[in-house]
Amino acid sequence: MKFKVSIIVSGIRSENWLNIYNSLVEDLGVSFQLICCGPNFPPEKLSSAINFIYIRDFGSPSRCFQLASTVASGKYIFSLSDDCLLEKGILSECVSIMDTKSEKDGMIMIYSKGPNFTGNQDSIPEYWTCNYHSGLLKKQVLS
Repeated sequence: MKFKVSIIVSGIRSENWLNIYNSLVEDLGVSFQLICCGPNFPPEKLSSAINFIYIRDFGSPSRCFQLASTVASGKYIFSLSDDCLLEKGILSECVSIMDTKSEKDGMIMIYSKGPNFTGNQDSIPEYWTCNYHSGLLKKQVLS
């Protein structure tokens, strides 16, 4: 395993991918790879990053996620929308939590309105933020 976490972004807003990458570099604290899949080419600055993979595909977001997951090399796989930013420190916190769990456990992220919500999500890139629901960690996994 080369990376601790593989972050998969499937979408059409490739102009947001560099901001997503930069926020991960500044905040993650663990090794990661960013895999973006969609019809639009990534920004040139992002293409040269050694922990970035781009897959060109014209299919649905779910197909793009499936394609990207076949090349993911992280211990954990995380899906992120291309119009979303992670709350500061949240992904490294999730990785720390998952490191204490069994292989049968998983974590699903939730989306919420960000602090800059004004009612027009398309005009403010920080509209969506991502976090996890800590109440889910208390539930038992049934086998």
